[in-house]
Amino acid sequence: MPDLMFGSAIHVERHPLKSTSVTVRMTNDFGTTHGKRWHSMICHRQSTMCLKKTSEDSMYYVGHSQGTEIMFALLAEDQRFAAKIRQFHALAPVATVSHIGGLFRLFGERLTILTEFLLHRIPNSPFTLPKILQKMISYLCSLPIARGVCTLDIGFIDGKETQMNKTRIGVYLCHTPAPTSAKNILHWIQIVKSRKCEKFDYGPKGNMQEYGQKTPPVFDLRKITTPTYLYWSKDDILADTEDIRETILSEMNATIRGSYELPHYTHLDFVFGINATNDVYQPIVDRIRHDFIDKKYAGKQSHIVLTSHIVSSCP
Repeated sequence: MPDLMFGSAIHVERHPLKSTSVTVRMTNDFGTTHGKRWHSMICHRQSTMCLKKTSEDSMYYVGHSQGTEIMFALLAEDQRFAAKIRQFHALAPVATVSHIGGLFRLFGERLTILTEFLLHRIPNSPFTLPKILQKMISYLCSLPIARGVCTLDIGFIDGKETQMNKTRIGVYLCHTPAPTSAKNILHWIQIVKSRKCEKFDYGPKGNMQEYGQKTPPVFDLRKITTPTYLYWSKDDILADTEDIRETILSEMNATIRGSYELPHYTHLDFVFGINATNDVYQPIVDRIRHDFIDKKYAGKQSHIVLTSHIVSSCP
């Protein structure tokens, strides 16, 4: 029976993988403290805990969006840890965001100075909407008369929605956006500008203190040796097709075991889409089980770590 560690606040009981005899464990990659940025959220602690608890020496990893960025960074930087990952399944994979669309492109390119100015002045606390405002939005979007407008609003962020269950919009927005840190947002703005998969940029002086060089180190995806499977879509304006081709496919060609284009999937559809169970999760489970049997692990558990930065349900 595969074991899964889930890196978001999606209710375990409702996740499609729950119906595939997968035991689910929870982890969090969002980084809710001011000092957190995505490359420092790498999963050593969670993965070590999972391996220790299950008495295994390797696991399978499934990530979505920022969860894929974190694993790309980890696999490129820590070969010792990479040896523990049997397969990496990347949903809506992100390494660079040179061609990102929607509101993120607006804030990352056109409103950079204003955005950075505001974020630098946010107090050292999780960056999120007030709870009462989130609950109001959730309630309003649960009303039939408002569902269409709320779905349209989500479309401004990740593209035109065709697979969203509109009756669940209020639930999806209950904790959206999930808490993160100001530094994490700044880091994403930086890589929109730099067009590189790199560590946080503290400026020349700060970089010298932090990294011993004037520019932030770039993660070299060519060093990744873990068998990797990509699940992406041309309709995803956040994990853009050009970024996937120019960075992930070109630099990781030797380790890509499968690249699957899913038509009419937006960024959130890989998590919330009404067809995600059949199109995404069941094929992942089948590939893991196939490897599980081929590698003669019969009689033991295989272990899956799944991370995402999306929250899908209310408490």
